[in-house]
Amino acid sequence: MVGSVEEGVLDGVLRPGERGPRWWWRARFGGRGVQGITCTPVRGLLVDFLTQRAVDVDYTTLEDLARSLAGLFWRDLENHHPGNDSLRLDADTVTAWRKRVRMVRDRHGIPIRTRVNAHTVFSWVRTFCQDLARWAADEPARWGPWMAPCPIRDSDTDHSKNRARRKAAMDQRTPTLLPALPALVKAIKRQLKDAQACLATGREAPAGAPFTTPAGQALLRRAGVSARVYADDPATGRRQDLAEPGNGGLSRGSRRGP
Repeated sequence: MVGSVEEGVLDGVLRPGERGPRWWWRARFGGRGVQGITCTPVRGLLVDFLTQRAVDVDYTTLEDLARSLAGLFWRDLENHHPGNDSLRLDADTVTAWRKRVRMVRDRHGIPIRTRVNAHTVFSWVRTFCQDLARWAADEPARWGPWMAPCPIRDSDTDHSKNRARRKAAMDQRTPTLLPALPALVKAIKRQLKDAQACLATGREAPAGAPFTTPAGQALLRRAGVSARVYADDPATGRRQDLAEPGNGGLSRGSRRGP
């Protein structure tokens, strides 16, 4: 049976002892995951479909699938084409929906940028239609009434344009950052020089004696026999290994021991 399954009535829908991934999906997201869908038969269809898929996919994938089908697909259709209760969509409706999905919009519906993962949304809708067609062969009474032509074209799920845009952005980043390279090299050399000076000063200081780093930080040479050079920061009580990157302006350090 395809119908609306809401939280609070799940125990009456599931078979006794059914406590696998499908039960978990219904119990946690059966009602909430499709909130906002006004067409009761379609809401029930999506709950049943996602419950079936919960066995085969991980949590993150299931969440993405639910978001794409319930939100970006059917809720969008209801908002712009109210009254529709079938997966059989006319060409104008499909064209308008594909155009909307390709853009991310603000809460007022104004496009603000291109949706970089639109091809993923289209892939999920195509998977939805293909699964319904396949399942209808085994359970025609349950899934057959929902069979409809897939609204997704092969070009809609083509990743090549997205990869090309990503590569172009990476290629553009290189000349953008290149002018900053000399300053970066200069800063790294300065930090290395300061770190070396801090380490040398720490090595020369007697155990328990104070010394000042090139950055102006006051430290105390830590007592004890070790191949490494440790110092304590009197202001924070933290121990620093002066041979580690970041100490004396060099490292995170660790809490001072007893």
